[in-house]
Amino acid sequence: MNTKKVLRTILGLLLVSSFLASDVHADSSAVQNSNSKIRFTMDGKNWKTGYEEYNDYMGISEYVLEDETVDDWTELITAMWIDVGPEVTVKNFVDSFIKSLKEKYPSLTSNIVEQGNIKIVFEWQNHAFPYQHEIKKIEKKGSLILSTSY
Repeated sequence: MNTKKVLRTILGLLLVSSFLASDVHADSSAVQNSNSKIRFTMDGKNWKTGYEEYNDYMGISEYVLEDETVDDWTELITAMWIDVGPEVTVKNFVDSFIKSLKEKYPSLTSNIVEQGNIKIVFEWQNHAFPYQHEIKKIEKKGSLILSTSY
């Protein structure tokens, strides 16, 4: 296994475990890594890696229920990292994200659940499409923004 693949797997595990540890109850003994594909059990449901893509500046992993795909899902966890540089703050990033969503979806509402210097947890919902309801945690680690969504 090459170094980039190992780092991607570790990052995916860290992002998912970070989300699970603070936002959702999970059985941490049920997290597995098989050929860089992460599988875990959360609230009695089996999850798997549905999609991954990485380059030198960003990465994304999407996790779906065991019998679903990223094209046809009922629940989705997304873990992303983006190298934004040291000057971008979590608040700047979240404000920009919410502003861009509201420009696209005027019926969108958002709510800050928790706010700190390096972490913001918020939710948003597009009332025109009620199934578009997301809880998102954004953290700043050095020059990286780490985003975990459910």
